[in-house]
Amino acid sequence: MDDSGAGPAVGHHDLTFLTRRGCPICDEALALVLRYAPGLVEVVDVDLDLDLLARYNDLVPVVLDANGRVLATGPLRTAEVKRLVRRFRR
Repeated sequence: MDDSGAGPAVGHHDLTFLTRRGCPICDEALALVLRYAPGLVEVVDVDLDLDLLARYNDLVPVVLDANGRVLATGPLRTAEVKRLVRRFRR
């Protein structure tokens, strides 16, 4: 676990998007993230990982940075996603 208390990053991408099947809010947010951050994001189903499920169950969708820090939760708006992506395109 790192100093932020967030734990290790889930994958090796710039962003990790935590989602679950049957979540319309997740589906809408993921569509935005994939539209504006193709290739930057790894998509992970929280229901397939007990640790992630325990941590993020009530927060999905969740966007994590490469260090496992939470950047955004819940419904995402286009402007918010664009702002997040700009941080990683520099």
